[in-house]
Amino acid sequence: ATTLALLMKDAVLPTEEGDEEEKLRWVKQVFLFRTLDHREQQLLSSAARRVPRQRGEVIFEEGDLASQCFVVVEGEMAQWKEGRLIRTLGSFSTFGERELLNQLPRSFSVTCKSESAMLMAIDKMVFEHVVKERVFAQLQDQLQLRRMDIEMADLHEISTLGYGTFGIVRLVEHHPSGARYA
Repeated sequence: ATTLALLMKDAVLPTEEGDEEEKLRWVKQVFLFRTLDHREQQLLSSAARRVPRQRGEVIFEEGDLASQCFVVVEGEMAQWKEGRLIRTLGSFSTFGERELLNQLPRSFSVTCKSESAMLMAIDKMVFEHVVKERVFAQLQDQLQLRRMDIEMADLHEISTLGYGTFGIVRLVEHHPSGARYA
């Protein structure tokens, strides 16, 4: 119910002068959208909505149906899974796209961590029309790196890549998927 109330509030946000140019600048700064041509970036930015948030506000909750993905434009978001903080998302990070691509319910919750933040929301139909075909493979590779269900026991060391201040860097392979991580 909280998420629905926030969506309804966002549906009536007025468009501001210069909003379209600003959203286009935001789209161009998102790694995921850099491979889109100018026309595709314009389509995405014109359909995107500005979503201001305040500390503690819920963006969506684990188990919610996915109807949009988000870009953090300013501020920070906290990503939660089963009540545990998983990561903090900063400027021009994307979240929620995996569930759109795979037609899954939300696998985590997101709340506003900073005092205030600005998000850009992209509806599912627009995302699929503009982004899905062009960057699907790239996004799948990125999402593979964000997997939360990988256990250390499923990783097999292939080689040591180097040594540094923060420790040893090893190349490992995930047995079930064949994905490699350093």
